[in-house]
Amino acid sequence: MGCVTSAFNPILFYNQEFMTRKQRKLSAAQKKAKQERQKKFRWIFINGKEVRVKREPEIDGIPVDDWLLQNADPIWLHQNEMWE
Repeated sequence: MGCVTSAFNPILFYNQEFMTRKQRKLSAAQKKAKQERQKKFRWIFINGKEVRVKREPEIDGIPVDDWLLQNADPIWLHQNEMWE
């Protein structure tokens, strides 16, 4: 066959095209900001697209309404029209 000595080698070109770059590490401030965003928002799918929506307020990991129903007295619930 013979040795091909050209500047363009398709195998090398293919490998360079799909090589991934290393991600740089986030600084401490960027990590903290990312964690704060994750606490405030959650990702859901709407019409096949990912959408960021605000999280509902929680107390000890329980939605506020459920927490009130578990911990409030019957009189307070009746006054605030939260009876069942």
